[in-house]
Amino acid sequence: MHDAEHDAALSRSARPTSEPARRPWVLGLGAALGLGLAGLGTGLLSGCALTGQPDTVLIGPEELQRLVERSFPLDRRLLDVLEVSVDSPRITLLSDRNRLATALGVSTRDRLFGGRWSGRIALDSALRWEPSDHSLRLTQVRVQSFELDGGGSLARTQAERLGAVLAERVLEDFAIYRLSDERADTLRRSGRVPSAVTVTHRGVLVTFAPSVR
Repeated sequence: MHDAEHDAALSRSARPTSEPARRPWVLGLGAALGLGLAGLGTGLLSGCALTGQPDTVLIGPEELQRLVERSFPLDRRLLDVLEVSVDSPRITLLSDRNRLATALGVSTRDRLFGGRWSGRIALDSALRWEPSDHSLRLTQVRVQSFELDGGGSLARTQAERLGAVLAERVLEDFAIYRLSDERADTLRRSGRVPSAVTVTHRGVLVTFAPSVR
């Protein structure tokens, strides 16, 4: 029995240790992504190094909402005479269209005549990753509805134009998240680059794949 146990112990010690060898690589990639892009509530898929599949990071709806809220309110001067404040963003995932719906509160003040109006604008947009500054941005922003309360004839005639200007000048290419320089550098050295941004029912999925040189 002693010889059998000794042989079994030798056999166990000679087995490949693939699992321990794999973990440091996966954890290293997690660090490269900032352990989930700076705490974005992400899920890094394990085993990607061995299977050759791209790595993915999932930004859940609640975390996405918090990220967007950090950038508001926004104050702008538009159409020369209107001071506009945009706040209270509400995000909805449109997974069937690979887009993001956003509803925003809008307050305006006419600098010439002192008129004030408030209302809501609803829009939807696609998402893209901007490699120059490692940011996740709105793109192809489209206004679905824009209503102002108590605006009178001036607000009614300018509401459509104001909505278009808000979409084009304020929200188009608007960054909702930006990777820190340190984490971006670590990600670059890992040899992986963002290859796709997909809106799913579980959140926004950012896919990282090996860079093609």
